[in-house]
Amino acid sequence: MKTCNECNMEKEITEFYVAASTKDRLCKQCKECVLKKRKNHWIENKEKIKPKREAFYSKNKENINRRRRDIRRENPEVHRKKNREWNKNNTDKKRAYSAQYKYNKKEATPSWLSKFDREYIRHLYIQANNLENITGDRYHVDHIVPLKGENVCGLHVPWNLDVITAEENMSKGNKLLLGGCV
Repeated sequence: MKTCNECNMEKEITEFYVAASTKDRLCKQCKECVLKKRKNHWIENKEKIKPKREAFYSKNKENINRRRRDIRRENPEVHRKKNREWNKNNTDKKRAYSAQYKYNKKEATPSWLSKFDREYIRHLYIQANNLENITGDRYHVDHIVPLKGENVCGLHVPWNLDVITAEENMSKGNKLLLGGCV
């Protein structure tokens, strides 16, 4: 047990960050107080901090995204829990994203597709669902050329679709990858 210098509450050692510069190798304030302090600092200095963060991110984008991807792969249940919580707290945003995706998919489906092509697309989604039931892993129907890519936009047609694991699809993001997933 250790007492926080900020809130003066006695807390478990796990409630403190590690600090190599102190005798006991623990931060003087508990994690909760440190986070409150950081949040207040961000609110008070947003105009100064935001451009620096954006510059750092653009300079280190690949490394940051690689680290984030690795963390998600190492802790999939934590990631799923955070997503469920975000979805629960942001139902309006979730609905807007879903509606936009459905609209984009509809716009990317050509009117000249045959009945056979439309049926084939439906069967790809059934195949993904069946694979989920058999293996227990999540599967997505992936657009090989993304519907809204940076440099190129694909169509929602059978020859642009592939059934892949959800992990592969999410690691790919909204990119056109030639030669396999990231």
